[in-house]
Amino acid sequence: MSVKTIDKEFWLGHIFTLVATVLGVYLAANSGFEKAVEFDLMQRERDSYYIQIALLNELKGNADAIDSWLDEFDRDENRDDMHLRKEKYRLNQFFWDTIPESSAVFEVPYPRIGQVSEFYDTAQYQLDILLSGNPFEAPKAALKLRALTKQLRTDFLSRFEQQLSDLRREIERGGVSI
Repeated sequence: MSVKTIDKEFWLGHIFTLVATVLGVYLAANSGFEKAVEFDLMQRERDSYYIQIALLNELKGNADAIDSWLDEFDRDENRDDMHLRKEKYRLNQFFWDTIPESSAVFEVPYPRIGQVSEFYDTAQYQLDILLSGNPFEAPKAALKLRALTKQLRTDFLSRFEQQLSDLRREIERGGVSI
């Protein structure tokens, strides 16, 4: 063998080794990056799931509280003085008030945020009328509140629970435990 042949084989072998090393490192890094991004997305979906579960439970609790207050309103002969006890009739909005501070708010579907916001706005408006002491408007507000909580339970909450159940299965399928 001549020196030139050995020299070509030497350099050709090193070039192939170098190309294979660079290609291997690139493929491994790309695969690791894809897995890290996928895992981060699943973590975000899990955080969003937890926020939405808390919001769902808060909505259920508020609907139950409103129904309880309406039952009290229907039974109470002195219902016109409910305005004297307004502090007793407050909606629990802890999670609703803290969601804007969380980055998970961007993971919650906007139509859901809009419907929850509409529920809280309407419920608070009708509660204010109910607690105003106005004997003519308070009974109308009570009827509207009953219809609102009924609609919330039949239309929104059942769909919300189903979508969260689907989200939970998707997250667990992705390998993130809940």
